Amino acid sequence: MQSGPGPTAVRFRDEDSLLERGIIDSVAMVDLIAFLEKTYGITISDDDMTPENFDSVDAIARYVAARKA
Repeated sequence: MQSGPGPTAVRFRDEDSLLERGIIDSVAMVDLIAFLEKTYGITISDDDMTPENFDSVDAIARYVAARKA
């Protein structure tokens, strides 16, 4: 049986930089923001689209929680 390319598990911590680890790129970041807006019913302004708000799982969770409050 031959094994072909497929998804590879990437281990990272919630505080790790998703950009620096190569988990997402700038295009995927835009997709992530659109997903968050749709899923959580929030609007994310251009001014909020910063690495401080979206570069780690922890940062995303804090941002969404603050927007939902």
